[in-house]
Amino acid sequence: MSESIRLNINMLNSLLADGSIKIVCEVEYLLPDKTDSNENDNSYIINIYKNILLKEKFPDCVIQGIVKISDCSSETFKGMLEFCYTGNVSESTMEGLCVDLFAISHKYQITNLKIKCEQFMASTIDKDNFVQYCRIIELYGSSILEEACVKYIVANREEFLKKDEGWKNLKSTFPCLTHRLLEKLIAEIDKW
Repeated sequence: MSESIRLNINMLNSLLADGSIKIVCEVEYLLPDKTDSNENDNSYIINIYKNILLKEKFPDCVIQGIVKISDCSSETFKGMLEFCYTGNVSESTMEGLCVDLFAISHKYQITNLKIKCEQFMASTIDKDNFVQYCRIIELYGSSILEEACVKYIVANREEFLKKDEGWKNLKSTFPCLTHRLLEKLIAEIDKW
């Protein structure tokens, strides 16, 4: 079963500062609906307008007008589209999907969304998500998140480095990252 969502676009937003106009057309994005196992009936359709500059990221949409997205949930893709159209993502979407939004913004090279996700993750580091964020740093090279991890270690150094087994586990899982974090930690301590 498919559901169609129409996004209302103010065409005045297509006017650029230099006087040029973004040319837009309607495109359907087919996303998997995780609740349905039948491959023929499991698409979730989002109708959007696309800037023709996206043809490099979605070459099939230039010809067919349909792009099949199989690497993220429909909610994540809608969050990405929300950002593309408005420049913002709701707090609830960011809280629930930040890591997924970060991954998809990295894949589709949406730098501003990627930075927004990095900043959100950096502001929410705790002992429960620290390892997950280290994995993100290793996979994607997030400098903002890496700096925030150093600050987290500095703020929690007694528990983190001495009492907790977390640092030992982190060293064995991410040896290069822990080396970099330790070097940055020493540099931070030298500033005191």
